[in-house]
Amino acid sequence: MERGLIAPLSPHEEVTLRRIALGISKARQLPPRDVAHLIRLCLVADNEGRLSLTDIGRERYRALPKAAGMTAVADEGEPKHDRSAYEQSVDRLASAMREMLGIGGAQDGNVGTNISDQPEANQEHAERALASE
Repeated sequence: MERGLIAPLSPHEEVTLRRIALGISKARQLPPRDVAHLIRLCLVADNEGRLSLTDIGRERYRALPKAAGMTAVADEGEPKHDRSAYEQSVDRLASAMREMLGIGGAQDGNVGTNISDQPEANQEHAERALASE
């Protein structure tokens, strides 16, 4: 079993992993210590300053605990995750945050891909970033 799948993560590292997975934060806005630890665990890859999840990182992200309000009750009375409702809620939230922040990111469940379906928006964002440097 891969170390990245079983190594404990602090609550802050979990949040950082979620932000990278959802594409809702720029790399420079994330805690460097958390990012370095996630890279050491092979959960995250740094591609020229752009962070994305590795295959192991995507597996770990999917295994993270879900919000308590996003569960359904099974026949036996045991809580069971309703992944589709949870994932739909997270997708809507992530899309709204990306739109608000003006950044492209993972779309329609493509967690960690950071690919926008609006190339002209990405071009405008890139031009603004270059102009501000």
